[in-house]
Amino acid sequence: MKTLLLIRHAQAARDDTLPDVRRPLTESGLADARRIGERLAHKRVAFDAFYSSPARRTLQTAAIIAECTGFARADVATDDALYTFDRDRLLRTVASIAERRSTVAVCCHNFAVTGLVNLLTGASINNVPTCGVAHVEIETEAWAELAAAKATLVDFDYPDGE
Repeated sequence: MKTLLLIRHAQAARDDTLPDVRRPLTESGLADARRIGERLAHKRVAFDAFYSSPARRTLQTAAIIAECTGFARADVATDDALYTFDRDRLLRTVASIAERRSTVAVCCHNFAVTGLVNLLTGASINNVPTCGVAHVEIETEAWAELAAAKATLVDFDYPDGE
């Protein structure tokens, strides 16, 4: 059994003077990341790996959630392949995770997040909101078999989701 937490980054500033990868979180985004991190901690969600897109907004989101859940911020790994908006590229990246990892958090971008949650679980989520988290359990021992494995959406949470 593998567990995947797909996290869409929190709300980012709209700033045409910055390259997309440098856009920071807004104050609301910072608060939402903390709120979601605290909810995950309350649910006792723990992971043995945490991966993030190198974009500033995803790294900020991941760092806050890591801090709230007791995962070492310094252990959040960046992967350039996670700077994607494409579901299939995200699928290939997740499928390449080391097999020794059983519970993994991935913080990246929409539409990749929404597309992958729906593809894996058969859900019909129209849009994973900013800082939304999809908790997916996958009936496999190998990340490489992700696409063919049975997956269940265990929980879906987002800042206004209570």
